[in-house]
Amino acid sequence: MDKLPVYQCALCGESIAMENDSKEHIVPLAIGGRRKVRNFICRDCNNRAGHQWDAELAKQFSWFSAVLDIKRESGTPAPKVKITTIDQQEVYLHAGGRLELTKPTFEDVALPEGGRQISFRARTEREAKRILRGLQCKYPEHDFSSMAEGLVIESTTPGVFKAEFSFGGEFAGRSIVKTAIAMAHSIGIPQWQCDYAVRYLRNENATPAFGEFLARDLIVDRPDSKIFHVVAIAGDPVHKRLFAYVEYFGLARFVVHLSLDYSGDSIQQSYAFDPTTGEEIELQVDLISLSESEHSLVLNNEAASSFEARMAAFEYAMPIVFSVVRAKQNQQAIGQALEDACIELGLHPGQELDEKTAKQLAKCLTNKLMPHLLHRIRRRH
Repeated sequence: MDKLPVYQCALCGESIAMENDSKEHIVPLAIGGRRKVRNFICRDCNNRAGHQWDAELAKQFSWFSAVLDIKRESGTPAPKVKITTIDQQEVYLHAGGRLELTKPTFEDVALPEGGRQISFRARTEREAKRILRGLQCKYPEHDFSSMAEGLVIESTTPGVFKAEFSFGGEFAGRSIVKTAIAMAHSIGIPQWQCDYAVRYLRNENATPAFGEFLARDLIVDRPDSKIFHVVAIAGDPVHKRLFAYVEYFGLARFVVHLSLDYSGDSIQQSYAFDPTTGEEIELQVDLISLSESEHSLVLNNEAASSFEARMAAFEYAMPIVFSVVRAKQNQQAIGQALEDACIELGLHPGQELDEKTAKQLAKCLTNKLMPHLLHRIRRRH
């Protein structure tokens, strides 16, 4: 009778059995990961790495996860992110790019010539009406009720905002290395063949097994209209190297050394997918072309290259990000406008419309969409 394979946790070395096994996402769930592996890390290590390493990685990519509306498998959207405008106004960025004030603003100023100037911004209609009720109590001689009837709620527009991005580091770097080992595990490469990377994850004082790589583009025919994550594995028995390439959102690009004494077969496999949908895509990564000098640069963490190379990655990725966001916002606006128009006209999903009702719906839908359309027009000028 054949013996069942014995698996060890890649992080602590404990034997993995049914009672302590866990499902580990190859790419962390928080940034859109879907594919999972078993018999890779134990449940306790999964929890610890998730709360520390993957959480730091998720934090570094929180802006992208929010603006691109990256959903978990359960359908839960990415958490909101606080951003700051160049005039120091703080707003929350919600999934899909929706913006919200972190708190209502209020200003009540006495004018030199007499009277008062009152201005405020609220996050919701309910909050605005609450502020107006407070003003009514404070200044009973004025009628604020008419203002409550004519409230117009618009999306917050921050103007120019600033965001700082940094990728990698100790904790997020360990998440990236874990992803590379998980990918190797998923294609049948045993853990002992990833000795260099496993040693790094198990020993906090070990030399980092990864390095940022921006010296040149390793993606063959890089897509110019799609956001993707990719994890690729290459085994080179001639030079005794087993290594990986991990790229997130087109910006963070890393080479991970899994072994410097590889003796297995020649291998090259990749897993790429769209994190906004989970759809897998075909993508070729040219890992075999990495030279010995480039490998040395990675091992010495000197392959990030110049500021110009980093900017080139941003100039590639950010237009795609914003085009995806615009498409999502347009789709959401149309869907919401249609739903609101149907409610206003008393229509039901799937209901057949006569010519008169169809015209009423078209007119109502246009009116509901007008704030969104005007916002788009203003942003173009």
